[in-house]
Amino acid sequence: MLLLISADATYKITYCDIGACGSGSDIGVLENSEFGKMLFNGTLPMPNSTKLPNSNTTAPYVFIGDGGFPLKSYLLKPYPLVSNLSGTRKAFNYRLSRARRVSENTFGIMAARFRIFHTEIDAHEDLVKLIIKAASVLHNFLLVQSDLFELTPDAERNGELILGNWREVNANDNGYINATQLGSNNYSRNSEDIRQLYSEYFVKPENVLPWQNDYIQRGA
Repeated sequence: MLLLISADATYKITYCDIGACGSGSDIGVLENSEFGKMLFNGTLPMPNSTKLPNSNTTAPYVFIGDGGFPLKSYLLKPYPLVSNLSGTRKAFNYRLSRARRVSENTFGIMAARFRIFHTEIDAHEDLVKLIIKAASVLHNFLLVQSDLFELTPDAERNGELILGNWREVNANDNGYINATQLGSNNYSRNSEDIRQLYSEYFVKPENVLPWQNDYIQRGA
């Protein structure tokens, strides 16, 4: 059974879709969810485009995902990893990867907090869905209360990644796994333009992280 979520920067779940087939792909689950349907047909409420920090460039708000999702004007994914990837595109992939840690940590913290997700749940399908819903709500409630139950998310200091301790709790997890990544390569030119816009933004001197270039040169 798959759990599709979107998360904000504080690891709170802003949307979840529960119950898709466990053998489904990322894109298939997204397309069949109510969230995905609204996202793809343009009916999902989104903030208006705004100027990026330290810039006069106006850009749209976007969701981000991994390579298993399609590239859209409102859904960005990394550039494919090839040997001749430009420095600008490497910078984009790096910054996108940093942002995607939020969703990875959201799943990880919830699974570490509620150990029922460390194994198969021996219950009827409807009860399993209720358990996941309850855990999602309680996860958000505890975050609002600033209660991480001594769990720590990933952190980054001067370019060095410090892994959160939730990873140790989930080290032997057999139930919580990533969905297969079987995305589509079809996208519009506008989508590529928006990805390029963000790519160029991340390499402007005023927006480069102090360790960014060194990190990329090391082969990140």
